[in-house]
Amino acid sequence: MIAAQSGFWRTGITGLEELPNGWTIGRLGFEAWVRARLGWKGLKAEEYVEDGFAFLSTPNIKGREIDFVNVNFIGLDRYEESPEIKLSVGDVLLAKDGSTLGTVNVVRSLPRPTTVNSSIAVISPGPNLDGTYLRYLFQSSYMEQTIQRIKGGMGVPHLFQEDLNKFYVPLADLNTQTAIAAFLDSETAKIDALVEEQKRLVELLNEKRQVVISRAVTKGIDPDAPMKNSGVEWLGDVPQHWSILRIKFISMGMEQGWSPQCEPYPVASPDEWGVLKVGCVNGGTFNENENKALPMELAPLPHLTLRKDDLLISRANTRELVGSAAVVEDDFPRLMLCDKLFRLKLSDTHCIPKFISYFLGTAGAKKQVELRATGASNSMLNIAQSTILELAISLPPIDEQPSIVSWIEEKIAKLRQLETEAYNSIALLLERRSAIISAAVTGKVDVRRDPIDTGQIANRLRMRLLIGATIIEAIASKPNSGRTKAHKLVYLAEAHAGVHELEGTYLREAAGPLDRDMIDEIETQLQEANHIAVEQPGGPGSQVIYKIYGQRGSFRTEVREILGPREAVFNKLITDLMDLDTKRVEAVATLYAVWNDALIAKDNPTDAAIVSGVLNDWHPEKKEKFRADELHTWLGWMRRHGLVPRGNGVKTSTGRLFV
Repeated sequence: MIAAQSGFWRTGITGLEELPNGWTIGRLGFEAWVRARLGWKGLKAEEYVEDGFAFLSTPNIKGREIDFVNVNFIGLDRYEESPEIKLSVGDVLLAKDGSTLGTVNVVRSLPRPTTVNSSIAVISPGPNLDGTYLRYLFQSSYMEQTIQRIKGGMGVPHLFQEDLNKFYVPLADLNTQTAIAAFLDSETAKIDALVEEQKRLVELLNEKRQVVISRAVTKGIDPDAPMKNSGVEWLGDVPQHWSILRIKFISMGMEQGWSPQCEPYPVASPDEWGVLKVGCVNGGTFNENENKALPMELAPLPHLTLRKDDLLISRANTRELVGSAAVVEDDFPRLMLCDKLFRLKLSDTHCIPKFISYFLGTAGAKKQVELRATGASNSMLNIAQSTILELAISLPPIDEQPSIVSWIEEKIAKLRQLETEAYNSIALLLERRSAIISAAVTGKVDVRRDPIDTGQIANRLRMRLLIGATIIEAIASKPNSGRTKAHKLVYLAEAHAGVHELEGTYLREAAGPLDRDMIDEIETQLQEANHIAVEQPGGPGSQVIYKIYGQRGSFRTEVREILGPREAVFNKLITDLMDLDTKRVEAVATLYAVWNDALIAKDNPTDAAIVSGVLNDWHPEKKEKFRADELHTWLGWMRRHGLVPRGNGVKTSTGRLFV
C-alpha cells in the first residue's frame, strides 16, 4: 500500500492547487528544452526510403512503448535538416496537433538514429527533471485540463511552443521523481495488461457472435437434423429439408433512396425530416440516430420513409462494411432512405426479414458480396442490386425461421451483456489508471514511504536472466523449439521447481500460461549480454528461434548456488521436457496450471475436471489444438515423470477471456 503524503502548501495554480512540502513549481521552458518543426519543406511520401533514419509520426508514440518498427524512413539529407530534433534517450515526445493532441511517450531506448515529423514536439528534460516522470505528468488530469484550456487553432487544435514553455511543472527532488516513475511503470503495466485482456475478450465475443449466427442460418439449430450437400461450395452441407435458391426468387423488389445536400447534424426530434446515413446498418443493428437533417427549403419524399421490418443493405461503403444489413424495428415516418442504401422487399410467404439480415451478416455471404464489389480503392466500394439478388441462400421453411431468429437473439443478448461488462471494466480500469497517475505526480501518495525494493528488483532480474539462459541453452538446438516452449518451461520453473524469485504474472493465453513482460525481459537481458540472438526467419508472427553466441553453461555455477536443492528439480524439468515439441510442452504446462490453480483454490480435481478446465475454461483455441484423449495421455505422462503440482506458487489469471 502506498501511503498518503502529509503536509502541503497552496500553489494558487488551477488544477494544481496544492503540493507536498519540499516540492517546488517550475515552468516547462526553464526545466526542459522544447522544440518542434513547423514543416518539412514539402516532404513527400515518394522521398521515403526502404532503410535509413527512422521518422516517427503520432501513431508510433501511441502505445505503451514507442513503435520503432512500423515507421517510415528518410535519407541522410532530410535527417540532417533539423539536428535539433534528433532524438536522444530520455526525450519526451508530445503530439501537438489534431485529434491526438496530448498523446505522449518517452524515449527509453534508440534502436537507430531517429527524428520526428512536424506533429510531434520534442522535450528534453534538464538536470532537475526525469523524462519518465514528465511523461506521466502529461498523462495526469492536471496536464490534460491545462492542454484543453490552452490549445488553440482554427478547426484543428494545436499546442504552440510558446504555450508549452509556460506550462507549470510540479517538481520533487530527482530521486523522488525517479521513484514515482518506477512506481507508475509497475502500476500502469498491471492495469494495461488487464485492459488488453478485456479488449481481447471483446474480440472473442465478436468472433463467437459470428459463429453463432453463421451456424444457425446455414445449419439450423437442431444438431440431429439430417444434412445434404447444398451444391454451393461456400455454403457446404445444409439441413435436408431446407431449400437452396437465389435471393431474387424471394424478392418482391429492391429500391434505393435519395441523398440531397443535408445539414451536418441529425434531426432534433421525430417531427423533423431527415435522411439516413449509410452507417445506420453497421454492425447488423439499425441505428436511427445515424441520419442528417433535411434542410427546410427541400421538400421530403414520403415514399422513401421507413417502415417496420424494412430490410436495409448498404450498397456503398468500405470493404469491411459494404453489404451490411439490418432490419428496421419500428415505423419512422420522417426518416428517409439514402441513395447508399438498398431496401429489399421480401415475399412474406417465404421468409422473414431478420433471417435474411442475419444470413447477409455471415462471413460466407459477406465474402461473396465483397468479391462482386467494385471500386478503385478500399475507402469506398459499391455493389449492384444483382450482387444481392443473385446471392445463393439456404432457406428453411417459413414456420421454422422465427424459432431460429429467436434462438440467435437469445444467444446474442447474453454475448452483448458480457461485452457491456467488458467495456465497463475497461472504463473503470482506465479511470483507476488516470487517478493513480494524477495522485502520484502531484505528491498525493508518497512512494518513498513504501520504497521500491531495488535489491528485490535486481534479484528478480538476475534470476530471470539465469533461468532464461539455462532453458534457452537447453532448447535452442532442438527442432520446433522457440519462445513459446521457453516460456512454458519458465512457468514450470516457478510453479513446480519453486523458483519464486521469478515473480511471474501468468495470464491464461492461447499458448498456455504466459507473462509477456517476463519473456521480453529475459530476451532483452540476454541479448544485451551478447549471449543470444532472437530471430524470426518467417517474419512477424512466425516462430521465434534462438541462437547462442555466448559460452554455454557460463551461468550454471551461479544457478547452482542460488537454487540450492531446487536445482535438481529444475534440471529434471528441463531434461524431461526439452526433447518434446512445443505443442506437447504447451499441453503439459497448461494441464499443470489448471491442476495447480485448483489445488491453490483448495479443490482436488479429477482428471476429467482438469482436462475440461483446459478445453472449456482456459482459452477458446484449446479446443482446436487438443483432444480430450490426448490430454488424458499427457496427465499420465506427468505422473510417471513426477510432474505433479502441490498447490504451490503463483495462480494464473483468467480475467474474462473465456466465453
